[in-house]
Amino acid sequence: MMRLLGVELRRFGARRAVRWCALATVLYALVVGLVVASRPEDFAGAADVVRAHAPVLLVFAFAAGVTLVTAETGTGALGLWLTVEPRRGRVLASRLAAAALGAMVVLAVAYAVLAGGAYLVRRVVGGLGAIGTYVWVGLFQTGLALLLAGVLAALAGVALGVLLQRVTAVIGAVVAWFVVVEVGLVELVSSELWRWTFSAKLPSLVIEGDVNAAAFLLGAAVVLVLVAGVVLRRRDVV
Repeated sequence: MMRLLGVELRRFGARRAVRWCALATVLYALVVGLVVASRPEDFAGAADVVRAHAPVLLVFAFAAGVTLVTAETGTGALGLWLTVEPRRGRVLASRLAAAALGAMVVLAVAYAVLAGGAYLVRRVVGGLGAIGTYVWVGLFQTGLALLLAGVLAALAGVALGVLLQRVTAVIGAVVAWFVVVEVGLVELVSSELWRWTFSAKLPSLVIEGDVNAAAFLLGAAVVLVLVAGVVLRRRDVV
């Protein structure tokens, strides 16, 4: 299993799409950190803005998980790999682990740039104000929640990549879900349903550290992974 994980981690790092997404994520964090630092609020106020932007970084984790699988679609690479390691469950598990670990590393760097950039600039230009312990605790908790959400987003990305096989199909499914369910259904049925959508649960987990949101997202990720595992075992791979 460790051998498979090592191979998948090298593949993760070698993907051009993953590298570009990682670079874009870190650059986004840097720009936001600098913009936040230039505002007139003291660092306590800036920290709140940092936490508000943290969920955006999850786009990388999801995209990386999808890319790790769909990059091999149509090339025959997966079928060739399964001749070397025929146990599909182990192959899927190693890809899930690689996507989760890779996403955690990039998100940790991006969040450090986001929060650290805001702090360093405010320290240089002045206006830090009184930094209470609650500020650092809040930023630390947000970072941990971001890593957890990143792992779940990466797992969901891998699972959807296995199920739909094409990046365009995954994008279409995500957009359709958002438009039909998270916007259309909520508007047609009841606005109370909004709190049960992914659009509400992800920020709730990252920004507020909501345990219920974590359980909801974990359950959704587990279901997707289990379905992907069943499909991969039964699907003909060429």
